[in-house]
Amino acid sequence: MRRKRTVICIALCLLGSLLPTSGSAQSRLFALRAGQLDELEPTTLGTIATTPLTSSGGALLYVNCAAVSPATGDVLGAAIFSMQPSTMMVSIDIVSGLVAPIGTLSQHFESISFAGNTLYGVAPIDDATTVFTIPPAPPFLQGTSALTARLAYRTIDGQLYRAYGPPAALERIDPATGTVVQIPLSVPTMTPVGPPMSLTYLPDVDEFLLLDGNAINDVFRVTPAGVVTHAHTFGVPVISLFGMSAEVRRGDCNSDGNMNLADAITLLNHLFPATPPAPPLPCHDACDGNDDGQLDLADAIAMLTALFPQPTGPAPMLGDCAVDATADALGCAGDSTCP
Repeated sequence: MRRKRTVICIALCLLGSLLPTSGSAQSRLFALRAGQLDELEPTTLGTIATTPLTSSGGALLYVNCAAVSPATGDVLGAAIFSMQPSTMMVSIDIVSGLVAPIGTLSQHFESISFAGNTLYGVAPIDDATTVFTIPPAPPFLQGTSALTARLAYRTIDGQLYRAYGPPAALERIDPATGTVVQIPLSVPTMTPVGPPMSLTYLPDVDEFLLLDGNAINDVFRVTPAGVVTHAHTFGVPVISLFGMSAEVRRGDCNSDGNMNLADAITLLNHLFPATPPAPPLPCHDACDGNDDGQLDLADAIAMLTALFPQPTGPAPMLGDCAVDATADALGCAGDSTCP
């Protein structure tokens, strides 16, 4: 019976035309400050919540930079502790604010960024900023002659981006080959004047946030093509920004906290719009049932397959003769076309 209901649902889906689309959950954004971690609203950059930072490894002076592992979701950072001559790799619990040392870093990293599962870092070497892999941290790309530089990874094209200065400059780095391409910046009247403090990529809007190291910590939005616009002025000291993708409950397409038939119907109403049109999807990522980065019929099928699992072993194909293995009230009193 379950298999038959699934087939009926899928057959109804095929009555419309496919309208694939894509989307992602809004990024979460954080600001590292001396002794605290602020969560920011990604659009206005206003403070949502503040969490004091504590340490299990001695007196914490500050966390210099942070990045989120795409494999585990863990937040890793480079931190400075009193009475500790080396920069330490740390884990950061964004809920409790606990900063826990993991190990000693070979360089004083001012910026770190994951490109896939590889962690890269930027450190000053001989008056230039050099890109390293972590660990073991051999030089990956020789230094750019600049006061400071910051890294970010753009998931859409799989490239690292390095902002450096002053004056402000941006370049794209291919992690596979080390090829560097300069990106001309189109800057407004209010131009970044200090060294970049952080470069953070927001995947849901496909842009970077550049934290300027000037006295009032201005923030600029930077497109991958190099268009710069002023976004916010903190007015208080901020060490670094970092972002992470918001968690989603895959399959919960209507965002009611559960996965059920209503979620598949919500997606189908979006793919095959009627009059009046259905409300906008609250979270595109949650509707991506097969996690292929697109919203299409395959996602509804993935949801229905999860809700109505097939019996053990291959199910008979429609049109084939086979024993009905499902115990139900239906029979076959008429003539059968099977031998």
